[in-house]
Amino acid sequence: MWRSGESGQGVDSQVVDGSQPGPNIAFAVIVRYACGSKLLAKSLTVGVGPRYRHGCDACVSSLFFVDRRGRALIYYLY
Repeated sequence: MWRSGESGQGVDSQVVDGSQPGPNIAFAVIVRYACGSKLLAKSLTVGVGPRYRHGCDACVSSLFFVDRRGRALIYYLY
């Protein structure tokens, strides 16, 4: 998908729950310590989870992205 720019098959039950810049995420202290402030500043976290999670915050996965030379790369998944 990222090479062609065309959408692929998705999972109907999964939706984007939200996104936050790296410095605003709950894991900022951990990422800053493990990866450095520069990486954290360039990061974006996107939450993906079930469409109907009924209050299950643990059901949401966090994908950590960084912009590397104009390409969004996933560097961590929680």
